[in-house]
Amino acid sequence: MKRKMVGKWFSFLSALIILLGIAMPQVKAEVMNRETYKMDWSYSNSKHREIKTEIIKTASGNIAYCLTPDLRSPNGDDLPEMGKTSDAVYRVLLNGYPQKSPSELGVATTEEAHYATQLAVWIAANELTVEDLVAKNERVHNLMKRLVEDSKKETGSQDVFFKVNPVNPQTATQKGDYLETGFYAVQTNAVSGSYTILPENAPKGLRIVNENGEEKSTLSINEKFKILIPKDTSSGNFKMKVKSTLTNLQAIAFKGSEKVQNTTVLLQKNSEKISTDLVVNWESVGSLKIMKLGEKKELLKGAVFEVSNETFKQNVTTNDKGIAELGNLSIGIYSVKEIQAPAGYVLDGSVKKIEVKTGETALLEWENENIKGELEITKVDIADGNTKLPNAEFTIYNEQGKEVVKGKTDEKGVAKFKLPYGKYTYKETIAPKGYVINEETFAFEIKEDGEIIKHIVQDKKVEGELEITKVDIADGNMKLPNAEFTIYNEQGKEVVKGKTDEKGVAKFKLPYGKYTYKETIAPKGYVINEETFAFEIKEDGEIIKHIVKNKKEEKTSLPSKPNKPTPSGEVKPSADVKTMQQPNTHNEVRLPATGGVGNEFTVLFVLGIGFIIAGAYVLRMKNRKEM
Repeated sequence: MKRKMVGKWFSFLSALIILLGIAMPQVKAEVMNRETYKMDWSYSNSKHREIKTEIIKTASGNIAYCLTPDLRSPNGDDLPEMGKTSDAVYRVLLNGYPQKSPSELGVATTEEAHYATQLAVWIAANELTVEDLVAKNERVHNLMKRLVEDSKKETGSQDVFFKVNPVNPQTATQKGDYLETGFYAVQTNAVSGSYTILPENAPKGLRIVNENGEEKSTLSINEKFKILIPKDTSSGNFKMKVKSTLTNLQAIAFKGSEKVQNTTVLLQKNSEKISTDLVVNWESVGSLKIMKLGEKKELLKGAVFEVSNETFKQNVTTNDKGIAELGNLSIGIYSVKEIQAPAGYVLDGSVKKIEVKTGETALLEWENENIKGELEITKVDIADGNTKLPNAEFTIYNEQGKEVVKGKTDEKGVAKFKLPYGKYTYKETIAPKGYVINEETFAFEIKEDGEIIKHIVQDKKVEGELEITKVDIADGNMKLPNAEFTIYNEQGKEVVKGKTDEKGVAKFKLPYGKYTYKETIAPKGYVINEETFAFEIKEDGEIIKHIVKNKKEEKTSLPSKPNKPTPSGEVKPSADVKTMQQPNTHNEVRLPATGGVGNEFTVLFVLGIGFIIAGAYVLRMKNRKEM
């Protein structure tokens, strides 16, 4: 009973190992028989007995090896195929008996070669270990260890691989009447096989030849091939696949039963493989020459042309001789377009067609016109860009600094200059009236035909300052604050007003122009100066200094009357009484430094005193009556 349970356990482990190491197989079966032979060559410490085996053969005569020890060998049993064993077992079979003879394996007999191979199979299948075995035949033991070491190497696989090199696209080049690729070679671990080429959208007249130049449709895996395309075929490409039928050795497992061992046999198996797409490009080529000419048929350097068709695009540039060339062009119709003209010439945007033929040079001539452009300068006020300034003069200079042309802005503030291709500078040489000249030098370049370069040049108005100092007429060192002055423009319209500070100074920043001003409020205790003063701001930063003098108001005491009693308290004029002043009757404009009062002031003064005396007298009489 115990032996039966051990057998079941080993059967389960063997089946599990096989399932882990194999792919799903196509179901087949083999009838197997056994042959016994005597051996006393290896002892198992764990099993406490000699390790025994038998030679198992299939009906076709192939040697099979046991995968599950402790079960009986098949003897007339029909075992179904259940896939591949592991690569470790495969490598033992590939390097052991009967793939190699006993002499090649270093043993004396077929039985020794078989026994060592069987031990190595069990170890590769994890049924035994090298350390568990006690050698009684050194030749057998040494061969077993070599085969176990071979099984651990990763260089051999029973899975068939297939590859065609090179895998990258190949370009066919012209050789005689054909365009030819390099040779393709098949890489595989199959022991034998053949392959065919499956072109897709191949050109007419395609040929497949081997290394001997023989045209073939089916080749052996050891043969190389190349593709030939007729040279007059238009440039293009196509794809192809390589389909192969391959034969390879595989370690096939066969399923036993609860009592019968699982076995493995090294068999030849056929499989089909198809390569990835292989791409072939080809070009039937000629050449193209472009000649660039100017208006006077001069050869022009530096013109760039784009040459293109459905599958090609490249730029070329004319050299010192005005020539641009392209070689190795696929035959066919090309479009040629100028994308960059030579310096100073107009770009010709037209597209021209030309045909390139195999082995021939197509010639194309191209002419250009000179570039002409325009500079447009608009002169504006820096503070108000909407104010356009006429009569500003600008001078244009070439790259060498030589004057080319000059001109003035019109009533719209615009000056226009038509100029040929080149680099230039310009500057303002005369400013508009009332403006400061712009000293900046501006650079520009005419690069394109019909190009209009627009520049805006700003000018700052001439701005100056009026500084009025208010002083006492009698003492010029006495500065008078709080005197108000009003500035008027040439049309008499008020521009600004301001008062003198504690130092008696009033300052006014004013733009270019003619002005007048006058005192509109006198300092307290002073008589207003009625004079109107004229001045003009002509230069930027100019400071005009004026001194305006004022006379103090005069206070007059009333004369006493000897025959009338003096009142107990001093009588003063009412606070409501204001000094009346007559308006200035003079329209004459005087220089500001002359300030002061004239004869008209004396008359007014006398009249004022009279009014004061009369008022005081009336007041006194009224007071007496009330008393």
